[in-house]
Amino acid sequence: MRMSLALVHERYLRARGIAPTVVTFALGAPARAPAHLSAVLRERLDRVALPAPVEAIVLTSDETAPLRGRNLGLLPEDAAETVAVPLVERLRARLGDDAVAVLAVQPEHRPELATCESVPGMSSKGGARIRPCVAGTGAPRPLWLAPEAQPLATDLEAAPWILREGPERIESGWWDGRDVRRDYFVAENPRGETVWIYRDHRYGADDGEWFLHGYFA
Repeated sequence: MRMSLALVHERYLRARGIAPTVVTFALGAPARAPAHLSAVLRERLDRVALPAPVEAIVLTSDETAPLRGRNLGLLPEDAAETVAVPLVERLRARLGDDAVAVLAVQPEHRPELATCESVPGMSSKGGARIRPCVAGTGAPRPLWLAPEAQPLATDLEAAPWILREGPERIESGWWDGRDVRRDYFVAENPRGETVWIYRDHRYGADDGEWFLHGYFA
């Protein structure tokens, strides 16, 4: 799961207190195939600037995990490995561990708080591994959520919008002072884009303002 490679510099440099150059890299899933581990390590080493020549290397396995078994395929093409995990690991090795993240689902009804960034293969708290989740409702969700909901007052006055699906009531957050009471709709704007909009009902049942919150692909 996590390894470190110590590049030990020449003896006269060690006598002068030059410490070994340590390169660490993490995997998104347990792996043992030499070809895959070598590819990830090569990507990581391309980013290392050595201060002096190296005369020895020490590879240490810092974290291990059971390797999940899998059924063998009946046909040769059934044994093909998934592409996503090796790609993520090579991107992290080349760009840095903090450059690649995944979205972890949180038990939260408010859309802007329902996900958070996490390290690939780990939970947002860095402990247990992320488990696949299944949406609790069959209601549609957009692929792109706006950083902040955008008021639609002037846009709705300029041209009509078409409501396709809804309303879906989301009412939550009274316990932390960030309570919401919204009716969400799948709508079509005048440009023909499918969007996710809501009417804010925190201060009334029929006079709430309209906001744009996301875009569907």
